[in-house]
Amino acid sequence: MTERTAQPSARRLRPTAWREALPVLRESETIKAAALAAAYVVAIGLGLVFTIVAARILGDSYGALARLTSFYLILSVPGLALQAAVAREVAVGDLGSPADLAASLRVWLKQIAILGGVVLVASVLLRAPLADLLHVDEEWAAASVPVTAVVWLAVSMQRGLLQGVRAYSPVGVSIVAEGGGRLVLGIGLGGATSSVAWTWFGQLLALVAVFVGLIWVLRGRLAPPTPSSRAERMRDLIRTAWVPIIGLTLLAVLQNTDVIVSGHVFVKHQASAYAAASVAAKVPYWVTLGIALYLLPEATRRAAVGERPLGVLGRSLGLLAAVALPSLLIFAAAAEPVLRLGFGAKLTGASGALAVLCLAYTMLSAAYLAVQYLLALRQELFLVVLGAAAALELILLPTVSVSLNGYAGLVLIAQGAGAVVLLAMALRARPHGAGNPEAVVP
Repeated sequence: MTERTAQPSARRLRPTAWREALPVLRESETIKAAALAAAYVVAIGLGLVFTIVAARILGDSYGALARLTSFYLILSVPGLALQAAVAREVAVGDLGSPADLAASLRVWLKQIAILGGVVLVASVLLRAPLADLLHVDEEWAAASVPVTAVVWLAVSMQRGLLQGVRAYSPVGVSIVAEGGGRLVLGIGLGGATSSVAWTWFGQLLALVAVFVGLIWVLRGRLAPPTPSSRAERMRDLIRTAWVPIIGLTLLAVLQNTDVIVSGHVFVKHQASAYAAASVAAKVPYWVTLGIALYLLPEATRRAAVGERPLGVLGRSLGLLAAVALPSLLIFAAAAEPVLRLGFGAKLTGASGALAVLCLAYTMLSAAYLAVQYLLALRQELFLVVLGAAAALELILLPTVSVSLNGYAGLVLIAQGAGAVVLLAMALRARPHGAGNPEAVVP
């Protein structure tokens, strides 16, 4: 019989003084991951404060800001997917040395700058059609949304490089700085002018400031490129990330289409009231983004050894239910007071739709978890289901004439149908290959 080697007790290894513990905590991967997740939570909190204050400043005009933001969220998805792709490739060493990384970043930023120039010219020329699409009066604000998405793409590439070299602190600081900058600049400019456009421009200005700051950080983290440095092409990254780019874009369409279309089918004060209810109803969805930080790596790790990680999916759905059920009860019993407390008396017109909307976004949250699970198992067919659900929502919302409550019911039909099919696919899915290098958590 082989004699078992005695293992040191974890209790003995634990530092006894906080000064001794600090270096250990700084090197802990769990603490680093938790700190990065905490930065996302803080940023979401800052975003919620921005939304509540902006709604009170703008009143009936808040719906226009919500539609600009929803359009931006859809356009920002490719940046999220590419950020994860860059972080993955850097982490496994596929992009080479620090000098190679600097060379790659230089090439990416040049390509993004060219893209930005093209987008800027096109957006200026098409500012009136963009404003009509979003049903806003602020043409220049509408034109700035695609440009803001290009700046976001550049920042995402920077963050991906820093994540890959395990520089989590500047990534977390940049996330909080973006949210704080948007709050200070957007609310400051919006409060001074009572303008939707200037309130929106706070997002663009905050991103530009973050981009400049990360350039400075990266110069200290990477070696200068040499003539022999090898630069990775952006199209190669896109080729490895096409599944999450399409999947997450379709999820973003499902998440934001209702707010954009509401501006076309309802009068101004009703559309703004609906936008406010939409923000409140998305509580389960925001929590789901954090749950996915657990689901995706765990499911990927288990799928890599051929397991079906249904337990991971089940626990994730259980956490979602723990948040969604109390939210549904509160919104069913006290929708009007909740909206009045958060957004003011002018934006309570959609209180009757709040509980239905919360149920719709809970179904969308379940769909989001199912998509992350399917990505971990290297599935692709789910894209067809997501596309069908997005198409159904785009067909129903502009064509069926209903009240605000009925409109929320149409959203529930589209998102609920997609969620049911995606969950069924997740329960039947089996791993393909060894993990999923394309899985993304935004």
